[in-house]
Parts: sequence; C-alpha cells; structure tokens
Amino acid sequence: HAAFPKGNPYLRMRDTLGPLFINPEFAALFPKNGQPAKAPAHLALVTIMQFAEGLSDRQAADAVRARTVQEHLAARDLIPAEHIVDTAYVTAEHLVTSRTAHGIDLVGPAPMDPSWQARAGEGYGAAHFVVDWEAEHATCPEGKQIAIWKPLQDRHGHDVISIRWNQAACGGCPVRSNCVSSSRPRALLLRAQAQHEALQAARERQRTELFRTTYNQRAGIEGTISQGTRISDLRRSRYIGETKTRLLHLLIGAALNFVRVAAWLAERPRAQTRRSPFAALGAVPT
Repeated sequence: HAAFPKGNPYLRMRDTLGPLFINPEFAALFPKNGQPAKAPAHLALVTIMQFAEGLSDRQAADAVRARTVQEHLAARDLIPAEHIVDTAYVTAEHLVTSRTAHGIDLVGPAPMDPSWQARAGEGYGAAHFVVDWEAEHATCPEGKQIAIWKPLQDRHGHDVISIRWNQAACGGCPVRSNCVSSSRPRALLLRAQAQHEALQAARERQRTELFRTTYNQRAGIEGTISQGTRISDLRRSRYIGETKTRLLHLLIGAALNFVRVAAWLAERPRAQTRRSPFAALGAVPT
C-alpha cells in the first residue's frame, strides 16, 4: 500500500479475497536442507502477475528491484540523495515513489515518447501540448481547446487521462499532418499529473550536460561489476551464509582496487567498451 497509495488490481484482490497462496502448500517442492529461499507463496504471486502483465523475466525483475534496493537502504538509514539507474528502472511510478517515499532523485535515461509524432522529430508529441490540470483542459500547439477530458484506468491499473479534440478543431488545421495521420481528431492518453510531470521533467533533464556528467558514473558502476564478474566470479559465493558472502564481496572490492592501482602504475590505458559478438558480426562487410 505504501508503493501504491491509490491501490492496484492485485492489492484489491488481496484485500477482497485474502491470501491466494500459503507457504506450506509448496513444502514438497523444497529440500529440508540448504540455503534459505524466498517465500514460495510470494514467488508464485509474482509469477502470476508477470504473466498477467505480459512481462519477461528481466522486465519483472527490473520492475521491483529499484524499489527493493531503496527500501533496504531506508531500513539501514542509508538513503542517498540520488539513485543512478539504467533505463529499465526509470518509469513514471518509480520517479514519483522514489521522491515521495524516500526523498530520492532517480537519475537515469527516461523512456522517450513512443508516439509517431515524437519519433518523427517534426510532429506534435505530448510534450508540445499545454495541460491545465486544475481546470482539466489542454491546449494544442495551434491554440485549440479540447472537447473531452476523461479520467480512466488503463489495463495495468494506472490512473490516466483521456484527452480528445473535436473535428471542428482539427478538421481545417493547417498543420494537421504534424498531428494526426487519419481522418479522426487528435487524442492523447496522459498519465496522472504527478507521473506525467515527473516523466516529462526526466526527459528534459536527460538532454542537459549536467545529466550526462552525472550519468557517466553509471558507466563506472557497470564497468566495476563487469570486472568483478570476469576476474573474481562476483556473481557466485564461495561460502554459505550472508556474513561470509559479505566478507567475500569486500575482499573482491579490495582485489579490484589492487588490480586498478597496478594498472595505473604500469601506465596501462583504460580498456574501451567491449562490443558483443553480435554487434561485431554486424560490422563485418558482406
């Protein structure tokens, strides 16, 4: 409920119907000995939600990982001012909840407007329209007012606003080809005000030099993870238990520092970003 103060279909189902699964139902699937595992009832629910939303395994993991990291940091009183993430984590919901729940500025490449108007570079995307949220109306770049403002929920349970102009406003517009490609008048589907404004602000920020300078740190983070994985098998633990695994990670970090200092003393230049075999194959002339 803290992450979704207005609720969503899954919370409403849980509140109405009660728990769908309980852990003892999955006891036969797990060995009696071994490392602790995630609650199987939770995993079953996540899998069902993943299929209901049509998400891949990677998308499902990305959808919850940023929020989980921030909750763990909050529990340890280690909330940062900024959280630098890749584009999979930068959603309208994460931008808002990171700020409202934890006071964290989520920094990463925001997904661009997918409409053909925005992708064309010459058309009128959603950012070109002036929205007055209090008065519940919008104005197009040519000064025409909307005919319909209708709050809805999309198939994912998100609050959205359906905005439409009428034929009288759009029919004789001199720049109609920049706005619509059919005989119908223009329509927009916007997220709720907080999410819409957060997403637009993130898209504007990523065009600035300050964003590029800040986000360059992400390359260092990814490079460190890659180096740790290749040199020290970072993704696998040689020991059982979180305490020993944490010590292992600290030792790997110290080893990476040692390797980097040695490279600096030897005046070895930094390696360039590696190309994947598929990208390299694409560069081969035919």
